[in-house]
Amino acid sequence: MHAVLVAFLAVLCVPVPASAQSGKVSSALSLPRVKYAGGGDWYNDPSAEVNLLLFVKEST
Repeated sequence: MHAVLVAFLAVLCVPVPASAQSGKVSSALSLPRVKYAGGGDWYNDPSAEVNLLLFVKEST
């Protein structure tokens, strides 16, 4: 299990070329979404991330 976690974190550190991204407005910050098959408090509100990003956009 530890090796899987280390491999996953290593993949997250690999930069993605700009050409691989969608044609949306570019930004200095990007937040990936990871599909999580476990339980816990991850599924509390599907719109929480969207609402947070809208708040940050309006407040900055």
